[in-house]
Amino acid sequence: MTTGIVTPPAGPDIPEKVVLVATQPDLSGLVKALGATEIKGVPMPMRIFQAGETLIAGPFMGAPQAVMLLENLVAWGGKEFLFMGWCGSVTGKPAIGETLLLTGSYVDEGTSLHYGVGSLGRLVAPSTSLTAFVRQTLQGADISFLEGDAWTCDALYRETPERVGRFKGLGAVAVEMESSAFFSAARYRKVKLAALMTVSDDISGPLWKKGFGTKDFKEGRKRALQAISLLAEASIWAPSGAPCQGASQK
Repeated sequence: MTTGIVTPPAGPDIPEKVVLVATQPDLSGLVKALGATEIKGVPMPMRIFQAGETLIAGPFMGAPQAVMLLENLVAWGGKEFLFMGWCGSVTGKPAIGETLLLTGSYVDEGTSLHYGVGSLGRLVAPSTSLTAFVRQTLQGADISFLEGDAWTCDALYRETPERVGRFKGLGAVAVEMESSAFFSAARYRKVKLAALMTVSDDISGPLWKKGFGTKDFKEGRKRALQAISLLAEASIWAPSGAPCQGASQK
């Protein structure tokens, strides 16, 4: 592994378990739900909060900023990461307001190319064990969710019909801006990362269907907040019956 000339700054010692929250509304909601306390003086453009043995970090937008923050959190002690974000449907199912557990993401951003991914269009995977933990926990709590692959495009206004068709043809059911870079960087740094998304809008047709103010989306955000709160409070982030493993992206 080649070391970059620019390296993460010194920071606070943090818990191994970290929830990465993309949006400010969800960050505020999770901090309130968990009664988290802010850690001040962080030498990066993000906010971090601690609730017991779990750290909450955010907000951020796009692959470059997301992975920059991930790199710092890994350097400060983070080893297991849950990503909470929003996504758009490219197939109509999942629908606006539904919860999507990502099983992989197609790379259509440049950051992953610096973390061992050879070319755009590759499918990169989250941690198998951490994703299994999320799946098992949500099923046990009877929280509804779907599973599927995403297309990661952080050029927000270049989600063209041609690109939607290409990545839908590869198997993507949603589009968002960070997950493939997160998965690539986590694998490169040998940490675990899984992702749980709420569907906020729909670009499966010729017109953009915005769901941000709808009842379905608000209920979906509440469901995701319930799920992430439950996951964050677990003492061990591993599916029941799983053998103890290192922190590599498995």
